[in-house]
Amino acid sequence: MDGPGQFFSSRVLRLQVPYQKGLDVIILQSLLNLLPEHIIRKSLEVDGVFGLDTRAAVRSFQKYFKLDQRGIVNDETYYCLGHCCGKYSRNKIVFSSRIIEEKSEGQDVKILQNRLSAYKKTCLNRPGSGKFDPYTAGAVGQLQEDFSLIEEKGWVGPRTCALILLLSPLGGRVLLKGRHGLDTYFLQLCLHRLGYYPDTPDGFFGSTAFKALSSFQRDADIRVDGIAGPQTFLALGHSLAFPSLDFVYWSQNRDSLSRLADFFSCSKSDLVKANPSIAERKGIRPGQGLKLPVPLAFHLLQRGESIGDIAARYGITPMDIKQANRLQLDQGLIPGDTLLLPACPLNLKGCILYLNRGHKQTQLKSLHLQDMSHRTLYVFNRTDLQGIYPDRRQNTVKIWAADGWQAACGLNNHQLEILPPFCRRKLDNSPLSPGNRREQFTPGEENMALSPAVVSSIKQRLQERGTAEFRFSPDGKCLLLFAAVPPARTTAACWYNIETEQLRQISAKACDGLFSTDGSKFLLIEREEYGACYPWFYLRINLFSSRGCCLSQEIMSRSAEIRPYCFNRDNTAFVLRIHSPNTFYPMPEHQSNLYIKLLNSPLVFQLTRDEKPFSPLWI
Repeated sequence: MDGPGQFFSSRVLRLQVPYQKGLDVIILQSLLNLLPEHIIRKSLEVDGVFGLDTRAAVRSFQKYFKLDQRGIVNDETYYCLGHCCGKYSRNKIVFSSRIIEEKSEGQDVKILQNRLSAYKKTCLNRPGSGKFDPYTAGAVGQLQEDFSLIEEKGWVGPRTCALILLLSPLGGRVLLKGRHGLDTYFLQLCLHRLGYYPDTPDGFFGSTAFKALSSFQRDADIRVDGIAGPQTFLALGHSLAFPSLDFVYWSQNRDSLSRLADFFSCSKSDLVKANPSIAERKGIRPGQGLKLPVPLAFHLLQRGESIGDIAARYGITPMDIKQANRLQLDQGLIPGDTLLLPACPLNLKGCILYLNRGHKQTQLKSLHLQDMSHRTLYVFNRTDLQGIYPDRRQNTVKIWAADGWQAACGLNNHQLEILPPFCRRKLDNSPLSPGNRREQFTPGEENMALSPAVVSSIKQRLQERGTAEFRFSPDGKCLLLFAAVPPARTTAACWYNIETEQLRQISAKACDGLFSTDGSKFLLIEREEYGACYPWFYLRINLFSSRGCCLSQEIMSRSAEIRPYCFNRDNTAFVLRIHSPNTFYPMPEHQSNLYIKLLNSPLVFQLTRDEKPFSPLWI
């Protein structure tokens, strides 16, 4: 974003001598690169110089959207890029034309809020009002922190505006039927990721986009009018999973089935199986979204990383990473998001057991990591199952439902045995069902021989902290206490040494914690709230030592879930579920996948696709 220049749309951009240069040209070139190759014939070098290649790309854009094809960027072209200026601004302040700071008001502030709302890592929890309030300032501050824009901290200057234009092309204008352009393309892209838009995004707001948007609004429980305004932008931004779920590769002009199968190290048949439309349409169309066969490897982006750093880390060429992630790279590397690593092997052992919820039934499935083979062990004709846990001594797993129904399934003979309802035990005078049980023991080991003095001490600590939930370490030497914090929106986590009776608070915003199989470490899920009202937050899964010292942040997500027995045997990785968020809006769960996260590493593997898995355990 370095270099001189006017704000975006402050001048008509055209080919002239000397060439026009500046930040506005950089933004133009970057926005054009966001579109697929069948619209913009080849990617531009983002050099901030309006030369022959930039004019050719502008002409391609104007031809595609049926504008005047002179290669001159005027009000109509800016508007089609999703930016209101000139006559389209209606004499109101144009976004990026001034510094926005405390107490600023106007149309440009509202556009700032709309773009922040639609940003996939948004920290804004209310629709645009046109007033630069503390909540907007907080969302801007998080964005500036992620991209180290410390020189504009506390206010929105030209570099922050440029960053927002690229990270969130959606939100610059209200979209409705008949309004076409770059922002419409990204509206379709968002709806496609959420499972509402069935076609290939093309940037034209027609009947299909109208129906898809209306269906989304209905599910989000907001006004259903087929018009994308402040409420819709906010709902879209918070309904998208972060980090991104279910990677989609957007095909380019020269792509073929053979070429993609070779590039991603998969077979043609697996690629066709993941994308039935390839067989139906007899080939791959430019701009088509393609799903890739699992497993897939991802790198969790760290602040300040470059493509060269990531390529060197995994022994992959920067060109291959750019080809696999073209759209994401052109839009920007967002810290905490995922970057696909093509042809990265999964070198893990063991078996993942999980439940998969289907129509009127639930499957108990196994996934062997050595060859990624799936097997259905049993099919239950009920959909209210809550989870599974292993009984390693009897080589069985036990499945339970909320009403107390319980069954055991043998891992070798796959025979099912219906068991009596769970006995609800008490330690602290509060019921502990399998849904909130906090012991990390296998069945039969739960009633450890604790001395009366230790039990009395634990009860006293529970009463002092108002705690109803806890987890023992496997060796019985320490436990995690979870105490409610008024107004009961979060819980404080305390580490307690049973032998020394040492008690120390380790988090003020914890949700849950899980010990590794050897008790040498544990994972703690914490909520990071933003805004003034519940439930706007991100979840952070942090790794702690057995002594309660934080070692690393493993992943940040809107919708991560870990369960007991999620660690592998050597405690170097854990399995988790990430799903499309429904905390902020009452959306149906469109996507849900299982992932493996390596400890103290940014490497993540996707294990499932097109299922509804839950309650995974690693055996």
